[in-house]
Amino acid sequence: MTRKVVVFGGTGFLGRRVVLHLLDHGFAVRVASRHPHRGESIFRDKISALELIRADTDEDTSTRAAIMNTFGVVLGLLLRRV
Repeated sequence: MTRKVVVFGGTGFLGRRVVLHLLDHGFAVRVASRHPHRGESIFRDKISALELIRADTDEDTSTRAAIMNTFGVVLGLLLRRV
């Protein structure tokens, strides 16, 4: 059974490294990002192993959809101006 992990911010500087690490260790990865199209160029060599979806941690609906049916969640440090 393949374990799927969702990585919020997986197209960002740190998030993309987490995604690659998980892929290298046999996990299926769902990349949740406000800009999922960026993942197509960032992960072009591994795109078949990924699921790229749009999600924003400020939106409950997209966050719930992103974590549905996953083994684990990686949520990086979010810095936002208030």
